[in-house]
Amino acid sequence: MNIAEKPKDRQEKLKVLKEGYTPAKRRFEIGTITIFSILSILNIYNIYKYGGFESIILNLICCFVGIVMADFLSGVVHWFFDTYASVNTPVIGTIVRSFREHHLYPKAMCEHDFIEVNNDKSLFEYLLVLIQNI
Repeated sequence: MNIAEKPKDRQEKLKVLKEGYTPAKRRFEIGTITIFSILSILNIYNIYKYGGFESIILNLICCFVGIVMADFLSGVVHWFFDTYASVNTPVIGTIVRSFREHHLYPKAMCEHDFIEVNNDKSLFEYLLVLIQNI
């Protein structure tokens, strides 16, 4: 918290950020997570249908590399949103809202459900899986 920032200001900012989570955003999140899950299952099915044992080993290696890269890229995205973006930024403003809420109230993630916590992170993966299944 900024030393000059009063607790009242912090609560007002938090209230504004919470109001940014609209029913339309919620419906969008449910839809994208559903589609992402279906495409991921289809992707896994295709990998094992058309690949042999070598495919399984290669996929395990790729999973490890993917976890490391996801951790790194999430840090870069988090830094970018904290440094350059705002809740008013076109297209990504709703994602930035989640970051700002977390900074004002770190335990906010513990109070949200699975969909609200994970959707913003899965939007980029959703695009990759969608392209892969076309």
